[in-house]
Amino acid sequence: MKRLRPCVLRLPGLMLVSAPAVAETRTGTFSYELTSRELVKEVIDPTDPALCLVT
Repeated sequence: MKRLRPCVLRLPGLMLVSAPAVAETRTGTFSYELTSRELVKEVIDPTDPALCLVT
């Protein structure tokens, strides 16, 4: 796999640095109401407390 390097742009009095994006995998679970089939709960990243989102 090819490794990406950060891009650095230097201008007088200004320096901009751009880092490559990092790919992440996220998991999610869904709960539905049985009779109406409406979505009642969605949990994203349930195993990581720092990233967990419940709607």
